[in-house]
Amino acid sequence: MAASITKLGGSYFLKKCLTSPIAAKSTKKNHIQRCSTILGNCCRNHGNSTSSMSSSNYKRIGGTGMHQERNRLLSRPLYANINIAHRYMSSYNSEHIQHEPRILHVEITPCNDTKSLKIEWLEEDKSVDKIQTYPYVWLRDVCRCKSCFHDSVQARIADFREIDPEVHPIHVEVRRIELESERVGDAEIIIEWSDGHESEYSVNWLKHFKFDKSDEDTTFDPSLRYWGANVGETQLKFFEFEDLLNDDRALYDWLVELQELGLTVVKNTPRETGQLHRIGNRVAFLRPCNYGPTFQVKSKIDASNAAYTSGRLPLHTDLAYYIWAPGIQLLHCIDQVIGTGGENDLADGFKAAEELKQHDPEAYRILTSTVLEYYDIGIDHYGKYHQYARHPVIRLDERDKVAGVYWSDHGRSPMLRIPQSNVRPLYHAMKAYHDILYHPDNLFKYKMDNGDILCFNNRRTLHGREAFTVTETSNRHLEGSYLEWDEVNSQLRVLKEKLEGNTHFRYS
Repeated sequence: MAASITKLGGSYFLKKCLTSPIAAKSTKKNHIQRCSTILGNCCRNHGNSTSSMSSSNYKRIGGTGMHQERNRLLSRPLYANINIAHRYMSSYNSEHIQHEPRILHVEITPCNDTKSLKIEWLEEDKSVDKIQTYPYVWLRDVCRCKSCFHDSVQARIADFREIDPEVHPIHVEVRRIELESERVGDAEIIIEWSDGHESEYSVNWLKHFKFDKSDEDTTFDPSLRYWGANVGETQLKFFEFEDLLNDDRALYDWLVELQELGLTVVKNTPRETGQLHRIGNRVAFLRPCNYGPTFQVKSKIDASNAAYTSGRLPLHTDLAYYIWAPGIQLLHCIDQVIGTGGENDLADGFKAAEELKQHDPEAYRILTSTVLEYYDIGIDHYGKYHQYARHPVIRLDERDKVAGVYWSDHGRSPMLRIPQSNVRPLYHAMKAYHDILYHPDNLFKYKMDNGDILCFNNRRTLHGREAFTVTETSNRHLEGSYLEWDEVNSQLRVLKEKLEGNTHFRYS
């Protein structure tokens, strides 16, 4: 390891050239695997600011300009030393490396005025360098060395109490990493910190972290497709039950449809109870509730829920009286009533919320800020229960986007913990929202066939039912249950990696 120290602008920079044997067996000559000037801020007084490196400074340090170095790299063959690559990439998954472009050039500049490290790199087949700045404390926190991160369980093991928000590097350098057999090139940044710790970072890993400019997580933040009364003719997708059980691609497409549209139908399911467990087991598991792991929706004497009658049910979301209402509802039609009646009413609560926001902003404000209370009292699968929860009609996420709709008129409590002067405006707002939901352009009617499973986002799609008549020869029997979005999103990530050979995000 050759080393020299150059003084620049009152601060000291350490220049090193890492040498190693060429991987080819036909030669014993050493080959410099350096891809760029290596900078280390050896200034022991952190209060001194390191000036940004100009082109002339770069020449003084590295002996060649940035663009000259780039041209040299583009014109010369790339060599590999597998041992070095393995040592410095112990926590970098080689299955993912091959999807990243080759890193041809890296320049690093400590910026002590902003307490961050600027990294500039050139990728193969690119003509413009990419630049990203990383705060020192964040880099120190995401260290993936064996004492900070457990690779096999993909989890931090360092104690956060050891993190100093004012931590800064005292030495920074770059090493080139190449895996010739896979035609992959990367660079590694090594930082010696003021707390005595040393960290190593792959540039191909770091470049995915762009803070508020980071790419969207398409699983966590899917592109939603709104729908209305004509969804059955234009957007609604049907899936075969056996395909979901046996075909990973069909399962993945079905889950994506639940994410984006929030409504789909599974066809040709065996007409017997227990089939929802088979679907649930393909995803992860069903979510139970006070009515059991699954529940039977049919007209009952002494019913414990309004759904267990033959009367009409207005639009609602299920289990609004749960603090964490279920994410996805599954309704398996085992027997459909003969003749008229029994149709499901369905409406896109997100679309209706957006229309309310456009046409009546004050009503939208009221429904996103006023909390209603819901309850459910009775006895069922697990014995007596008394559920109680509070929700706004329209719940927003941290970015003020609609994240959930909660409405269950048959479980809405008379309790309103708001000033009396706000009561009438609240009712006007609720009425305005329902007028939109029930508008002929928005209300979709669908009568399930025997063997259908109606599947929908329970925090988005409101559902209801038309009244029906029970006779000696005709009844209506549905089996219902729920899935949770945590398990669905997990399965989506697993399937995407399996089917497409990549991942949404690498933790190491």
